[in-house]
Amino acid sequence: MIRRTGATLIASLTLSAIAPATAQKAATECRLLNAHDEYRLSSLDWGPGEPAPDCASITEPSLVVFGRLGSGEFVKNRRDPQGQPTFHEPGDVLYFERGGLAESIEPSGRLLRAYVIALLGDRRTRSTAASRYPPAFPRPDSIALLDNDRVGVWSYTIPIESAPLRVHAGPSIYVWLSDGTIERRSANGTIREHEAKAGSSGFQGAGTVEAERAVDRPIRAVSIEIK
Repeated sequence: MIRRTGATLIASLTLSAIAPATAQKAATECRLLNAHDEYRLSSLDWGPGEPAPDCASITEPSLVVFGRLGSGEFVKNRRDPQGQPTFHEPGDVLYFERGGLAESIEPSGRLLRAYVIALLGDRRTRSTAASRYPPAFPRPDSIALLDNDRVGVWSYTIPIESAPLRVHAGPSIYVWLSDGTIERRSANGTIREHEAKAGSSGFQGAGTVEAERAVDRPIRAVSIEIK
């Protein structure tokens, strides 16, 4: 479900396969994970009752992806047009043009883990590999959450069955929503395995060509491709 609340776009998913979060005890903080000419990726840990960390101040058009919350806990959204708080779950995506994240949401009960992707102004040419392979999205079992001239956001499931090679034409960030082992096959046939953990994130550069499948059980994720 996609809903606009003022300048905020909220993409809500019904995710039955999210692994419950274990108890977490971590400081409220921001961590820069990846800096690029086109975007800046930071992780946000925010405890209830704590002051908002620096990366909660949105100075560029940004996406906020909820990665993991305490078991049974949610995030209050303060921008409900009726004045009543709504609640978010792991996998929900918010889009901000600019403004303070703390003006819109607050943790409820336990530590909030989210990822803030700031969309910067310097956009590079997309990879020419896109002409030789099908695009990463759309694909079977994927849902478009947001698609504009800056970014494409997709909810998807990595199946156990083998999949064809696909290309990420732009740099891509993904957030895992469930645990599992992923097998990745590159264009030259190299195979490697990766352990996905619910609430963690990863990155793929522009032009990355690979096929992926889940080894033991399907895995849910959100992918953000910078255009």
